[in-house]
Amino acid sequence: DSEFEIVAVTAVTARSASRRLLFGKPIDFADAATVRRKLRDENRITGVVHEVTDDELKMLGATHFAWIMPHEFLARGQDDGQRWQHGGFAYFYDTENRQLDCIFPVS
Repeated sequence: DSEFEIVAVTAVTARSASRRLLFGKPIDFADAATVRRKLRDENRITGVVHEVTDDELKMLGATHFAWIMPHEFLARGQDDGQRWQHGGFAYFYDTENRQLDCIFPVS
């Protein structure tokens, strides 16, 4: 809220091993630099961008990730959020692999 007090907590859990969070194919950013800037600016306020800690992802060049809200508007020229209607994770890569920046949508 406006006082930075917690007003809700949401968690994803599975009731059995056969139920899990599934992701669709990666979606490229139309304008990754603008999306990066938007998330970086939001991060100053909300802390939405996190450093990648998984060694395998790091080896592939991934440096940061962020949760993208369902239907979240990212930047002018981007989708209106329809392709990540259940939300997803945005991954950002090092300068040598910027073309890999993408969203993995929850399916």
